[in-house]
Amino acid sequence: MALTVNSNPQNIDNSGAFNVTTSLTEDASHVNLRVRADITVSAVIVATSEKPKGLSDFDFFDILKANVSGISFARDSSALYKIAGGSPLVAYTILFTEVYEDADGVTQTGDTDNASGTTYKFVPASGDDVAFSTYVMSGTTSRFANKTLRNNVCKFFTGYEQWIVFFSSVVHIQLFYSKDSGAYNDVTTFDLTDGWGVIILNIGELMASVTSNLRIQLGEVGGAKISEVMTIYVDSTLIAERAILEYDGVTGGKEYLAFEGMKDIGYNSERAYYKDANKKKQLLSSHGSSRQTLETRFKDMPNADYLKSLLDSEKANILVDDYATATEVTVTTENITTDHSEMFTNQIDVEY
Repeated sequence: MALTVNSNPQNIDNSGAFNVTTSLTEDASHVNLRVRADITVSAVIVATSEKPKGLSDFDFFDILKANVSGISFARDSSALYKIAGGSPLVAYTILFTEVYEDADGVTQTGDTDNASGTTYKFVPASGDDVAFSTYVMSGTTSRFANKTLRNNVCKFFTGYEQWIVFFSSVVHIQLFYSKDSGAYNDVTTFDLTDGWGVIILNIGELMASVTSNLRIQLGEVGGAKISEVMTIYVDSTLIAERAILEYDGVTGGKEYLAFEGMKDIGYNSERAYYKDANKKKQLLSSHGSSRQTLETRFKDMPNADYLKSLLDSEKANILVDDYATATEVTVTTENITTDHSEMFTNQIDVEY
């Protein structure tokens, strides 16, 4: 008898799918033959799943997603990078076991397979038409886990701290930077924890004294480069009450889109009533929420397609002041324009 893991995710992936088969067959001594999967996170079995022989596809996306804590460190930290404080992914191991009842009805276990002892790292990203593997840094074409903050497109909005999230199977990382097209300098080295890190963009550190652009690149300490060169442009355009939405992108990184934020701000009270003995309406309960309409600018329209991932994101935060604490909001807009033959803007409604 033997268990075989036929397919499995990459070491860092947004998939939790495995295909597992057993060569053991049911008979009088092997009744109710099935395969059991034990998922372990931080030395604790967080979930167990069993499937009868013949059902060989296991998908643990929802189980793994429930164990991802998310990034949770303070802003305006004056740091260059982060490798701790919550996590945008979860590291896990998995063990498959043959399980059956013998002729006496006693549960027995047979062959096991621990998927070659690999520690997988799951990223709860929705994905897109670009293979997720290109966002795991392993070569000079590897991209950061961001779509809006990307080379030759991304912008740094002065006064707001932004993060560039990345995943890598390389542990010892070297960060290079160049300000305003100057010479590259080795700024720092650090070790990743569980395969992830965040480069912090704020005016107190990497963006200090930058007037035009910042170029950054990651490499293995003493070795090859593992990412593309990313050029980040400074955008100090004055617009009415700039608001920035921060949200979880399709590749697991934090995304940023800038809007004009003073178009329409209001307050809504949801109220329930009852009639008293005199048939007079009385307040039973009330709950209030703020509503704000944000608007894109025409010059942002080449990036309008990024709004699709904003609308598909489960969580979003709004930043409205210098180094403001991010406030969680709900995006209530359901339709956007991504292409048009004439000039256009998009309005995004949020509640908080």
